[in-house]
Amino acid sequence: FAVVLASVDEPTAIAVAGRVVDALDQPFRIEGREQRVTVSVGVALHDGPDGRGDRLLAAADAAMYEAKQRGRNQ
Repeated sequence: FAVVLASVDEPTAIAVAGRVVDALDQPFRIEGREQRVTVSVGVALHDGPDGRGDRLLAAADAAMYEAKQRGRNQ
């Protein structure tokens, strides 16, 4: 999934990504069993009027795969 934040700076975007990782780090109970998931988050920023959603999403996707390579819950 993607989260789009308008008018935020890089530290704020990274903080929000950290909050998403932390929120999904909590166990889920499914059919009486505790399940855990790991998550990798990619952050991409664009500033200016000529942005293209497809390029921003591709940059976030590349950042996510970089996070995956560094380990879980990044």
